[in-house]
Formats: sequence, structure tokens, C-alpha cells
Amino acid sequence: MNPVSTLDDICTQILSKYTYDSIVIGILVADGRSAMTKEYILNYMQLFDERSGNYVDFFILGYYSDIDNGKDNIFAKKHPLQENGYNGNEIFTIEREQIIKYYFSQDLFLNFIREMPDRLGVNYIYRPMFMFVEVKKEKGDIIFSRKVVVDLTNPLDRGVDINNIMLTGQLFDAIFEYSKCERNIVKQGENTRAFYFKNTFIDDLTTAIDGNPARTILNLSRELKNFRVKIIR
Repeated sequence: MNPVSTLDDICTQILSKYTYDSIVIGILVADGRSAMTKEYILNYMQLFDERSGNYVDFFILGYYSDIDNGKDNIFAKKHPLQENGYNGNEIFTIEREQIIKYYFSQDLFLNFIREMPDRLGVNYIYRPMFMFVEVKKEKGDIIFSRKVVVDLTNPLDRGVDINNIMLTGQLFDAIFEYSKCERNIVKQGENTRAFYFKNTFIDDLTTAIDGNPARTILNLSRELKNFRVKIIR
């Protein structure tokens, strides 16, 4: 998992790490103030990071870390709010070579929500959501292209009294399992931790959602059926 402060942070990482013209990334939109989000998603960030880290990294917007500047890794950034004395609430920790504490910023999160319609072409649904986003490089700039948006809370009308956010962990596990096959992901260098999906992933998802999943995406498509999914081209 890759907590970042802004969409610009995502663009910077992609431009600096990847030479591919098109890849697919995952973006988790989760408000750190929500008790439900904490209970079913944020409390498991360490576990998600362990299961995803060798295969694929998701971005989660509106968070910043407490580590010092100057360390050469993807978390090496103090947000100006912190340097100016901002004291956010610690939301979760991720332990890799060191234990890193992450804080939620309401200002950063709301700024991202305001940017979503113009920059991503997606409206916030006021609930936790996950997006697969096709990212293209054009003349040195990042273009956010096709999206598959998953509503992590809105239950389907299937006669089951369950809030689907309780199934988020199972969905993420299916994504991690799919990403274990190296032909499905983009890897840039042996020492680069972040792995993203190949641009064909959006096509595979669309086909699966339409009811014709390929064998490689069968388990993931089964989990997606538990959620409301919207394709934005």
C-alpha cells in the first residue's frame, strides 16, 4: 500500500519510475474520519501491505507520514502541514525496514475530492471507493484515462443484510492473487517495490463485468459481483 498526499504525488512517482506509455493503477479513496472505514479497511493496512507489496501497490490519498526527509524510498516526504506544526491523528502504521506512522489530513483529502471530477472524471460518492485507473504518458504529462470504480459499501439488492465494506478484504485478496502472475503486472527494475497492472487489465475487467471473464481473472470477477461497479471511459 502506498499512502500519498495528493494526485500530483501519484503523477511524480509514475513519471519517475515508469517508462511505459500506459499502465493501470489502483486508488483507494477512504476517509480517515469514518469509523466504518477504520474498522474494515484502515485497521488492516499492515496486512494489506504485506500481501500486496511483492506484487502491486495501491495509492491511498490524503495521508502523510512522520518520517524524516532525505530517505530514499517512496515514503520520504513530510507534508508542509506537518512541518508547519500540524498535528493530525495517527491512523495506521506500516512496517517495512522501519515502522512508519501515517496521519490523515482532512484538508488534503477534501482537496483531492474537489479535484476528482476535473482530473479523474469521477465524482465522489461520499463512501469508501476503489478505482482502477488507466494512466497514460503523453509528452511528459500524465493523463488519467479509463476507470473502473468500485463502491465498497453500497449493498446489492440480493436479500443479504450485509454492508459490503465488510467484504473489502476479500476483494483486495483477489486483486493481490491476480497480480501474482507476472504477465499481468508492470515491473520496472529489480529493486523497485511498486508494481502496477498492464494496460490490458481494464479490458479484462470490462469483459469480466459484462459476464465473460477470462480464466486468469475469474476469482477477481467473482468478488467484484459483491459490489456495485461502474466503468467510465
